[in-house]
Amino acid sequence: GHNFPEVLAFRDRRVGELGEELLVASVQRSIDEGRVADPGPGVSRNRLQSVTLLDAIAEHGFDACIGGARRDEDKARAKERVLSFRDEFGQWDPRNQRPELWHLYHGTVRPGEHLRAFPLSDWTELDV
Repeated sequence: GHNFPEVLAFRDRRVGELGEELLVASVQRSIDEGRVADPGPGVSRNRLQSVTLLDAIAEHGFDACIGGARRDEDKARAKERVLSFRDEFGQWDPRNQRPELWHLYHGTVRPGEHLRAFPLSDWTELDV
């Protein structure tokens, strides 16, 4: 949500060093295409990111996305799994999540699902 120029420069430099392809989905593009409404100046666009993310998943046919969320950041994330399965609407249902015992993960993606992997889930503020 916070696109600090230094972070973006580091990201782009690292992608170049690794010789990888980076795909960036843009909330502004979603606004320009009329997929979401611009909330106006000074208002957070974080809630608009879901539409942009789901569009990118569909456009590129991704089975999985990687995020940097940690369980200690917010009580809503406390139940989040390292491998978080979402339905075709991007909805997360805690009852449909698979057990993660002893760092063993079942990552099979069923038709209509995608998963979001949060490898830093177990990190704390001290780990960061």
